Amino acid sequence: MNNTTLITTAVIVIIAVVGVVAGAYLLRQQTPFDPTMFRLYEVTGGPDEGTYTVTFAVQDNNNQSAPAEGTVFLKIDDDRGTVLYEGIKHVKVNDYTKSTNGNWVYSWGFPSSEVKPGVPNLDGWVYGRILFLSAEGITFTAHPTVVIPELGIINITTLHFADNYNGTEYYYKTTWPTQKIYIGDTFTFMIVTNTGLEAQYVPDINNVWSNTSGFSIVSTDPVFPIPSHYPYDNPIWVTIQTPDQAYSGELSLFINGTLNGIVIG
Repeated sequence: MNNTTLITTAVIVIIAVVGVVAGAYLLRQQTPFDPTMFRLYEVTGGPDEGTYTVTFAVQDNNNQSAPAEGTVFLKIDDDRGTVLYEGIKHVKVNDYTKSTNGNWVYSWGFPSSEVKPGVPNLDGWVYGRILFLSAEGITFTAHPTVVIPELGIINITTLHFADNYNGTEYYYKTTWPTQKIYIGDTFTFMIVTNTGLEAQYVPDINNVWSNTSGFSIVSTDPVFPIPSHYPYDNPIWVTIQTPDQAYSGELSLFINGTLNGIVIG
């Protein structure tokens, strides 16, 4: 075998080896990345900052993080299930950046004014829902905590009954909601007649309404008019609609009744 033949053979072998290596490399590069779960997820910021930032990374079943094309859905509900925000982002592979810890991360922001005020849980936040739909149709979700703008609060400092006749108080509040009352809420409380009065001095109750602007009576149980022979130590349940703006102060109810033919209240 001459030198020319040896050189030709060596070149062919090198080309074959390079082709195998390159083919393996390309095969590895072209192997699809199939995300199956979030590697990390968080929603930071809030009303105080004026903006929210959503950050996430995805991984496959081999615990590998890589960019993945897909659609991201973010939904924020308050503690009562009211939808406060819904957003969609379409993410391309080249939208991700590699963090210092090796995760391929995507993030975006939006103004906090886009999130409606709502009712948080007792700790002052709610769980959001972030869903990733990959280009291959794989979906998975996570539930980041989110600080939300709180609805206006109704703070009733005292409850006053404008029902006195000759200085006699006929009705007393005996129960009151223990949870926070928010704008637009309805709440129910119980009143009873003054048990210090004898039954014959308990008036008929013809009607009741609010003297405080923004509050209104939704219903009573039993319904009005309530005759004087209604057992005076039985409770009367009153349901009230709150105003659509925050309030702190007295709630005054005007009770109209008749006692021995004399209108009181």
